[in-house]
Amino acid sequence: MSGVATNVTAGKPKTSGAVFTAPITATMPTNATADLSSDFQDMGFLSEDGYSKNVSISTSTIKEWGGQVVLVTQDEKSATFKFKMIEYLRDTVQKFVNGTANVTGSLAEGMSVTVNGDEAEERALVIDQILRGNVAHRLVVPCCKITEMSEVVYKMNEAVGYEVTVAATKDASGNYFHEYFKGPTGATGATGEGGEG
Repeated sequence: MSGVATNVTAGKPKTSGAVFTAPITATMPTNATADLSSDFQDMGFLSEDGYSKNVSISTSTIKEWGGQVVLVTQDEKSATFKFKMIEYLRDTVQKFVNGTANVTGSLAEGMSVTVNGDEAEERALVIDQILRGNVAHRLVVPCCKITEMSEVVYKMNEAVGYEVTVAATKDASGNYFHEYFKGPTGATGATGEGGEG
């Protein structure tokens, strides 16, 4: 077996926008590079920590009388994403966090944000980034909602922002999320096949 160094990668946001949200009724993209529908709105900068993806699986083991495991069953599988939005004054950020109906006006004319006990709004989420070798990577979450939010800190030497965890719920096809990759024109995949183990 031989490794392929060019398959090792790191991510950075697209300069044209990286994090977008839309109603769950919006048309979802099905590849890494197609233009998003006009329903998707940019949420601006994330913090330098980027975002994290967590796919969690819980299982149960069944043993026979002698103590040997004879069956492993999957009890639950879930997907969550965590990121911090630092464009605090952006209306799309406020709407994503507080609910579309709870944010009115604009920053120029005066924006009003109401926080109440309403259940978090289900939204679609798209995150675009560029990986090593100019490979486009797109994460598409057709339906998710905020399940956790860290405290918001106001201090002179720190960007005010909303750090949230969002949980994906299954779409009509039973999928939590989709990931799409596309290399630059003329690129070939490095599989590592044919190497000696």
